[in-house]
Amino acid sequence: MYNRIVVPLDGSPLSEQVLPYVRALCEQWHVSLKLVHALDPGVLDVPPLGSTERGARSWEQEIAGFRQYLHEVASTFPGRKVEIGLLARNPAQLILDEASAHEGTLIAMATQGRTGLGRWLLGSVASKVVHAATVPVLLIRSTQQMPAQGVAHFSRVILPLDGSSESEAALDTAAEMAKSLQLPLQVVRAVMPAPYDLSSDMPTFTLDEGLVEEASRYLQGMERALRAKGVSEVWSTLLEGFPGSTLVDLGAKEPDSIFVMSTHGRSGIGRWVMGSVTERVVREGGNSVLVVRAK
Repeated sequence: MYNRIVVPLDGSPLSEQVLPYVRALCEQWHVSLKLVHALDPGVLDVPPLGSTERGARSWEQEIAGFRQYLHEVASTFPGRKVEIGLLARNPAQLILDEASAHEGTLIAMATQGRTGLGRWLLGSVASKVVHAATVPVLLIRSTQQMPAQGVAHFSRVILPLDGSSESEAALDTAAEMAKSLQLPLQVVRAVMPAPYDLSSDMPTFTLDEGLVEEASRYLQGMERALRAKGVSEVWSTLLEGFPGSTLVDLGAKEPDSIFVMSTHGRSGIGRWVMGSVTERVVREGGNSVLVVRAK
């Protein structure tokens, strides 16, 4: 499915929490890895202007320390080809350049890191990468409790759709993930309730029966399409409620599932803006999310 994974690390334990997921993918795919770290653009060129000999040594030690750090992380992938990238460049641009350098690349990164000497705010970098990347991006919302060791477990692929062709940009990727990882695939669509009596100070909300029937038919069609793509185990679920919260709740019930979602959908009757929903699932959910850019 992919032949290369680019993994950005900012030197913090939070950024390393993507590593168990990368190891899980490596067990199933024959891929090479590239671990990248972006230093301040001025660091690798010359020591700071006016620095003393002692300052120059400290500068060299900082670079050597980050290089050693990346090699230590690489050693946790025995038997795997791992490249190291330590460059003075804007972090988001470094990641995007590395991803576009080779076809068949996947970016895998945590959405939170920490700032400090030689470190960058990984959350903002992840946001920039997702908005600009032309390749899929696997995002992990890191927390203080998550381990960076071991191998993650995937139980199923969840494919949320909103009925638009933009959201269906993730269809092929979800099918390939399910097949390559030998996982079942659950395709879901959320139907939002509409206000029933707007004249009331506290309007009630109800579901449009016609919309529910249309969404059910749509999901059945998606099931057939996914089976035609070779997914052996697939089923659909119609969710009732606001998309962001219902998807986060669904993920909480299946913590080992991986969401495959597009970055854009379209608004309108019965549809929701996929980009904002994807962002909410990433920020509030505890699941891994593979984000596919909609054309």
